[in-house]
Amino acid sequence: MTPLDVGSSLGGLNLLALACIVFIGLPHGAMDGALALHFGWMRQRAKAAVFLLSYVGLAAAVVFAWIMAPVLTFTLFLGISLLHFGRGDVAGDDNSTWLLESFARGGLVIAGISQFHRVEADLVFQALVGSDTGFVWLFLDVISVAVAASIVVVGVRTSGKARRSYVLETVGLAALFAATPPLFGFAVYFCLVHSA
Repeated sequence: MTPLDVGSSLGGLNLLALACIVFIGLPHGAMDGALALHFGWMRQRAKAAVFLLSYVGLAAAVVFAWIMAPVLTFTLFLGISLLHFGRGDVAGDDNSTWLLESFARGGLVIAGISQFHRVEADLVFQALVGSDTGFVWLFLDVISVAVAASIVVVGVRTSGKARRSYVLETVGLAALFAATPPLFGFAVYFCLVHSA
């Protein structure tokens, strides 16, 4: 299958979603080099070498772990992604619910998209880890219950404008994830909420 065949099989909406992720969302994630420069790690050859070797070494370790234990590594990746998205979407850590809210927000993205689109998600999971996705789904099923409880608790523990904003965003994202194809829903979230 050629890249053109793959592109045409995705359909227009998915291609638009991918383009948005690449051109709007990815610059958000391309900050590692800029941070290294900002913190002075790239001004001296020795520090730059340590940073670059550590960065490449960590990437190689992840690839090695994925080859050796793809299901476990992918499940850890989902957990880390949940924490990353949630932490990035919480305004600050000055309130008593920031950790729970981080879990609720990140969990809505990871577990929500997966649960609303189990068939499509499982096909992607199988492509990434092989046909045995049972452990991945066990993780997602358990996390989904905890995320649902967290969403409710955060909604109850916040008040005023913060509650209205949280409820509107949570309900809006859940509706988006349920009503749109997984890639499109994720692209809208990634570009308009997480990367904003």
